[in-house]
Amino acid sequence: MLARIRLAGQTPIKEDTQAKLALTGITGTSIIQLSGGTPQSAELKGKDGNLPQIIASPSPIARLLTNSNDLMTSVNLLLHNANAMFSAQNVERISNTLDHLEQTTGAIADQRGDIKVVMQQLMQVSKQAAPPWNRPPC
Repeated sequence: MLARIRLAGQTPIKEDTQAKLALTGITGTSIIQLSGGTPQSAELKGKDGNLPQIIASPSPIARLLTNSNDLMTSVNLLLHNANAMFSAQNVERISNTLDHLEQTTGAIADQRGDIKVVMQQLMQVSKQAAPPWNRPPC
């Protein structure tokens, strides 16, 4: 897109001045925003009788629109993978795994007293099986 702008005569436009399209206010009105331009840089002049030109950097909206195809492809791939992950087979498998986990933890909880007795017996056996020089005094 080409845009012709008018500036006040005292506005310093240098060769390193940059331009970009910017939005202002809540209405979203677009403006051309000029920035940069060091004092050491030469004044911007046209060539061969043409008006001077500043090639604008892409605005955030332009970059978003340019990259929107990649973004939509990524979103579609994400949704496809999410659908595959929550397939009927996988939901059933997760449900079965949770059922088995519940049964296992219930069985361990039911045998809590027996497990405590076994652990005490193992400690007693390990004390008796220790070499004589490594046994605690009686």
